Amino acid sequence: MNQFLCFRVIFDPRYKFEYIKWSFGYLYGVDSEMAKERAKSVGDDLFKLYNLYRSEHETFAGPSGNNNSFVEQPIIPKKPSLNATTKAYKEHLKTK
Repeated sequence: MNQFLCFRVIFDPRYKFEYIKWSFGYLYGVDSEMAKERAKSVGDDLFKLYNLYRSEHETFAGPSGNNNSFVEQPIIPKKPSLNATTKAYKEHLKTK
């Protein structure tokens, strides 16, 4: 999976990271290990990207030692329709 697509959603003020966690729960099961691992992976890579950016833009910073590699992962489940996903997420928001 391309982590940058997840970053795009996180940076969108309408969704943030909560949507990423919800999406993985919706795809893999709310409390599944796969959903937790995917959300953690996206969060970890996002922090790596931020730390790389910060180190490159600080006036007193030395060379960056961050490893900013992203590994493509296979997509396992069949994707639900956009309408079904949107409806499910709106229902999720109502419960909060």
